[in-house]
Amino acid sequence: MSAGLLSLLFDLNIVICLLISLILSMAYLIKGGFRANVYADALQFFVMFIGFILIVIFSADNFGTFEFISSSVPENHIKLTGGMSPTFIIVWFLIALWTFADPGFHQRCYAAKSGNVAVKGIIISIFFWALFDFLTTTTGLFARAVLPEVSTPVLAFPLFAEEVLPTGLKGIFYAALFATILSTLNSFLFLSGTTIGRDFIYRGVVPPSETKPDEGKLKYYTIVGLVISGLLAILLAYLIPSVIEIWYTIGSLFIPVIILPVISAYYPKFRIDKKFILIEMIAAFAGSMVWYFIRDNFETIPVVNDIEPMLVGMAVAFITHYYCLATRKIKT
Repeated sequence: MSAGLLSLLFDLNIVICLLISLILSMAYLIKGGFRANVYADALQFFVMFIGFILIVIFSADNFGTFEFISSSVPENHIKLTGGMSPTFIIVWFLIALWTFADPGFHQRCYAAKSGNVAVKGIIISIFFWALFDFLTTTTGLFARAVLPEVSTPVLAFPLFAEEVLPTGLKGIFYAALFATILSTLNSFLFLSGTTIGRDFIYRGVVPPSETKPDEGKLKYYTIVGLVISGLLAILLAYLIPSVIEIWYTIGSLFIPVIILPVISAYYPKFRIDKKFILIEMIAAFAGSMVWYFIRDNFETIPVVNDIEPMLVGMAVAFITHYYCLATRKIKT
């Protein structure tokens, strides 16, 4: 998304824009680490809200509100279901469970001063999350109504801003777009970098006898992890240009793998042996992956074709986990 914006603004090749986006988001993470990530997110929070509040106000003033939208967009756009099948909606609801398995959620909570501060932060965040979703969805509906023939949907917001906002405020909205994207990008990039650098490379290189972490080595391998994560991100973004398709594909394949292991980490009564957890994770991923590729062979059978890959993966994970729990109880 950031590369798409840069390409639109400066008429540059998308690959060059992908590299620029990576360098911009990685530079301050290398320098300041988690602290830089948190401070950048705090600043971006205000910028993104200001930008989207402005465009919603100008849109409502120029075109009207619900009556204009309802008469100018496809009927499904204002339905609660959006015209989507129940299983498709369930899958996106399950993709939202990513929040609880996302290392960023646990990292932020663990970094809070106390448990009470973390709880209050979660509640406040949910409120602002809902508010921001309202602002972005409303802006999206206005964009669809005013620019129905946009060939590249990911550029709908900046193209709509060109139509609605005056010079100056347009710059604030572009800053809001970049803030919205980068606040997510830098967090995921940092988490991926630390996971690869600290949990894989560092643990694989440093002997177990070295009990006290070497901060210099940790920082070096974290930077290596950031570079690896960034290159993988560029490859993924280039191969799958659709943001929604990336979320849907990754969510369908990996959410079933991680939900139950995370839950069992917090609740001992749901915990199973780690070797069975690994089997469960492999089986859930395999189930989602196989169905992802063979699902189109059942186009003539609507009921079967409507089954989403994530649901297959979740079913495999639940069956495996339940079997292991039942076996543990019998042995006990």
